[in-house]
Amino acid sequence: MGKNFYTWFFMLLTLLYCGNAMADATSVPGTIPAKPESDKYLTFTAETKGSTFSLINTKQEEPNLEYSTDGGETWTTIHASETVTLENVGDVVKLRGTNPNGFSGFPEPAYFTMTGRIAASGSVMSLVDGTGESTTIPSRGCFASLFKYSCLTKAPELPATELEDRCYSSMFKCCVYLEDVPELPATDLTYDCYYDMFDSCIILSKAPQLPATELEAGCYSFMFKDCTALTDAPELPATKIADSCYMSMFEGCRILTKGPELPATELRDYCYKDMFNGCYNLNYIKVGITTLDNDRTETTYNWVKDVDKEGVFVFPCGSKYDKHGISEVPMNFEIKSSVTVVFQNPGETELWRETIECGETPTYKGETPTYGEGYVFTGWDKEFTELTEPGTYYYTAIYDKGVETGVETSASDNCTVWTDGLNIIVRGAQDNIQIYNLKGQLIHSAEGDADKAVSFPMSAHGTYIVKAGKRSITVEL
Repeated sequence: MGKNFYTWFFMLLTLLYCGNAMADATSVPGTIPAKPESDKYLTFTAETKGSTFSLINTKQEEPNLEYSTDGGETWTTIHASETVTLENVGDVVKLRGTNPNGFSGFPEPAYFTMTGRIAASGSVMSLVDGTGESTTIPSRGCFASLFKYSCLTKAPELPATELEDRCYSSMFKCCVYLEDVPELPATDLTYDCYYDMFDSCIILSKAPQLPATELEAGCYSFMFKDCTALTDAPELPATKIADSCYMSMFEGCRILTKGPELPATELRDYCYKDMFNGCYNLNYIKVGITTLDNDRTETTYNWVKDVDKEGVFVFPCGSKYDKHGISEVPMNFEIKSSVTVVFQNPGETELWRETIECGETPTYKGETPTYGEGYVFTGWDKEFTELTEPGTYYYTAIYDKGVETGVETSASDNCTVWTDGLNIIVRGAQDNIQIYNLKGQLIHSAEGDADKAVSFPMSAHGTYIVKAGKRSITVEL
């Protein structure tokens, strides 16, 4: 039987097991006590009455573990398979241990089982150093499978910045009530460190930030697999990736709509394999590579299988890649590798559209925009600047109402504008005067003079926009 069968089988057991206490939760949940800032002990707080936890150990040696029910005044050793009961909603148990060689292990873990619903807080590192102060994980698989299939609703803090191989693998797998996840501050990752970490956390909607820029093989593989409520993917800033690093990372995240930007410029073996497989609603992917063709092993195998919605796939400027398929670009995705500029009226009525090369500055080449009687076009809602990223850029026309055009037109205050040959003359302007062409380019700029006329020589006949004070005028030469 495959991995998916066992995953869903144990999820069902977890729901049934945790659900017994959940069905008994007719009492109103109490307020979870605030944790003093100086107290970093791993802490369990009952969210349903009669919640329990036990330590299960498959290691050769039993880890050292103590618990306190009186805020840390007294401590009691707990051995494997002993059960601690939190009788009432809001009951608190603090935990600590001295395990300098690591608490859990791989492939023989030490882990917690739970009934009811329990929120964790404090630092998981108190299971290693007795205080929760350390930020260095001491061993391979240190917290592997620690809360797997448990009834946690909130994860404890994971402050470590120095990781070990498989240190958090499967740590919260199938925690079907988990809603709040911890920060993951490490920037240098290790082999399989987050492997399967939140697999099948079915109500988890928001992922933690993932600031790491140094990756190792398998570091994120299966991390959010079957997180069916996940709506937002975290940023993945690494520009150099590793074998299998993102394999199946979001597989089965069926309501995820936007994939994280993937800035890497070179692929590695299995790096994107099954990454978005089953993400039915995905509609946006952006990559740093110019082609999906490569000589690495199964880099994108089935990575967009069952991604059937319409969407956009963005390659870097100049890419010519155009293949569609379950291991290529999704079938219904539009490929973008250049710049499209769209000029439109308010209300999104399109005036002009064209595709330009990356690095060019857009220009408007259509007819003078019109909007209705009494409205005069005065420019665009954003400046024209060099566009270096592929995509579609929109420019909306701006209009001024009640402004006339032509010679000796009143603009603002006592300002008057008229033409003389190829000259535009402005008199009485109390503020800065600016003259634009219809491409939005600034042609002239000068301070106005309330008592004198200012003349602006133009190089060619055409339509120009004169901005003086708070008003604008369209002038035909």
